Amino acid sequence: GTWGRYQDFYQGNVVVTENVVEGCLKEHVRRLVHLSSPSIYFNGRSRLDIREDQVPRRFHHHYAQTKYLAEQKVFGAQEFGLEVLALRPRFVTGAGDASIFPRLMQMQRKGRVAIIGNGLNKVDFTSVHNLNEALLGALFADDRALGQAYNISNGQPLPLWDVVNYVMRQMQLPQVTRYRAYGLAYSMAALNEAACMLWPGRPQPTLTRLGMQVMSRDFTLDISRARQYLDYQPKVSLWTALDEFCAWWKHQPLGQ
Repeated sequence: GTWGRYQDFYQGNVVVTENVVEGCLKEHVRRLVHLSSPSIYFNGRSRLDIREDQVPRRFHHHYAQTKYLAEQKVFGAQEFGLEVLALRPRFVTGAGDASIFPRLMQMQRKGRVAIIGNGLNKVDFTSVHNLNEALLGALFADDRALGQAYNISNGQPLPLWDVVNYVMRQMQLPQVTRYRAYGLAYSMAALNEAACMLWPGRPQPTLTRLGMQVMSRDFTLDISRARQYLDYQPKVSLWTALDEFCAWWKHQPLGQ
């Protein structure tokens, strides 16, 4: 998640990455492929065909800032002889995905999910199988590929709410049909955040302003660099990945 204190994100993203880099150098590992995040690009507005060099001057939240800092730690290890690459995969899904859809399904069981804005915003997803292919490509790529970050996705942007409702259908849950104006949703999220800030222990809010932005904005990646340098060719469709997720989730204790 993206809710929490800066020092916690710094510890979880930057310090952990520093330890990994240090371990690689100590054990004379030849190549490190670092998993980063395209969340670093997010600025609260719609963005299409984002290239790897289009990083905003100011980051939108602590998670993005510390993920980018972690990348810089990885690239800094090149001067000590470590071969490094970073991958930025968007919305990874498939069997084992416990982050994207489970929370939405839980909320929809209570009838609490609403389409934010007009519901036409297109986003990128990544099949976990395609991410695995990208990781292998990065491990065996030639020297021209080193020292760079790579966007990874299925290369097939789709309307976010079409994807959400596909999963709802597969899981025999009601379709999301209610619409909520973006301004109203954002204001409600701001109030929810403020209440949680005042509550002992600062619990994670059900609604966040960032969440409202992510669910209502276009967000697609240009993956041509990965195609060129990593020979990346996404082969597994998003629909296949979603079917795999649904089949897997139905066998989990929470999915029954």
